[in-house]
Amino acid sequence: KALWKRDPKELRSEVAPMSPASAAQDVTYCSVDPPYGNKDINGSGDLLSMNRETGQTLWRHHVAGMGSYVYYFAAWDKTGKRIYAWFTPLKDSHAGKAMLVALDTATGQKLWSRRFVCPPQQLSLFLWAPTISGNQVIFNFDKTVNALDKDTGKTLWQFKADGQVDHNITIADSRVFFGTQARYYALDEKTGLPCWTVSGNKKRAIQIGNNYWSEVYRQHDVMVLEMKKRYGSVDKMELVGVNAKTGNVLYRCPLPEAIGVCGDNSANPADGMIYLVTTTGLEAFDVNQGKVLWNFKDPAGYRRGEWSYCGISDPIYRSGALPESGEISGTPAAVSFGFGHNYYYLDALTGRQIAGLSLGRMVANHSHLLEGGRIALFASTPDVETSGRSMSPKNPETDIYLLP
Repeated sequence: KALWKRDPKELRSEVAPMSPASAAQDVTYCSVDPPYGNKDINGSGDLLSMNRETGQTLWRHHVAGMGSYVYYFAAWDKTGKRIYAWFTPLKDSHAGKAMLVALDTATGQKLWSRRFVCPPQQLSLFLWAPTISGNQVIFNFDKTVNALDKDTGKTLWQFKADGQVDHNITIADSRVFFGTQARYYALDEKTGLPCWTVSGNKKRAIQIGNNYWSEVYRQHDVMVLEMKKRYGSVDKMELVGVNAKTGNVLYRCPLPEAIGVCGDNSANPADGMIYLVTTTGLEAFDVNQGKVLWNFKDPAGYRRGEWSYCGISDPIYRSGALPESGEISGTPAAVSFGFGHNYYYLDALTGRQIAGLSLGRMVANHSHLLEGGRIALFASTPDVETSGRSMSPKNPETDIYLLP
């Protein structure tokens, strides 16, 4: 049942992912329409802080003519006392302008702000939530990676890459890892000086070197980079293993059926495995050997089309025995994911199916790992395929499942 409800006409974007710092304070954040009614087509607006138990507004931060999409653009320090959020122009998301604002989480008071400008973009700026490390706030803006003093906003160092830094940043072992469309970098965290780089080639671009698998990096000293064809009707992917300390390429493994990297819980650090959704199911990849260990194909025969935006949910890995519930028996480790009209539980090491849940006419959409190890699964009305592309149904529906 619903614990509280806010006016859906006011709240215009997804609620920010819960961080340990904000959870401890019983607060959550979202973006809302500016009070003067100037709406952004991208769903940005004022930054709102709410009590997550009651929905009561705690404070609201407004920047004239600018809005914050907090789901992607905000980060907290470990104390939970500060939130660092991007604000971008409401009327023109291609303008090449942005403001990074540091706020007191208790009062919403601005502590400092910095404006950044680059040439106008053909597409929207690729901005990601800043990464907080020690006394530094590290983030990308256009072709640069920047480090600011988290207390004052003063620039500590700046590095200019060969192209737009269009994916989020990973920090591990005192190094800053990030990529452009053609090159992947490792910088010294304190100075911003390059330690090593890895280049793509003309036919393939480095799409992402993400922080989802940062624990795998730390335990195995292997960076796993995803490379894709720049454009085309079908994505062709390969995973490239790089020694995180030296930058030496360890292997290149083509994965013709893989769709892409997945979410925060899609890695099994202890066994050095990552799980990737494919066009027909799920596969497990060994980061040390650079090869696929097993490939699970949907028994129902569902195949995810290139333009079908519904029909999968991120794999979720959980170590330890699953609780006894229904068909599910205890297993040392399991990975679960939604694919098509079903949700599956698989043995994490072998890919053997442990159990499955039919979603009826609905298809899997998103899933989230909750406190206590349960899963919230969102299933929605399938997209309508038209001329090879998907269109949202006229009367969409969503079901929510709470799973063991």
